Amino acid sequence: MLIVPRPSSGPSGEPVDLAHAIAELLARSEWLDKVAARVRAAELAGYRRGYAEGEAAGYRRGREDEACMWFASLAPARAAARHAARNPGYAELEALRWGPGGREHFGDPRPGDYRGKDST
Repeated sequence: MLIVPRPSSGPSGEPVDLAHAIAELLARSEWLDKVAARVRAAELAGYRRGYAEGEAAGYRRGREDEACMWFASLAPARAAARHAARNPGYAELEALRWGPGGREHFGDPRPGDYRGKDST
């Protein structure tokens, strides 16, 4: 709470002359202006400090969120890598399915095949 002193009166309680009262009011006005300037400066300093701390906290939180999201975004890639490590690839499946030489040579005779009764 701001306490402003009351204008003084003469020694016997009678009013002071107008020139003296105006001078005293101007002095108090200057004092109030100085107080108001100090209050504005303190408010501005507090605002700037709060803004800077809030901005720093926001960026810090953003970096933490980004790190969490980046790690989470790698989940499909990690799952695909695990799947590829456990399961054979396409070329390996084709070799198992069609044998050596692939589809083109699937029907070719192989060693140990029965060639019929008349073949020697």
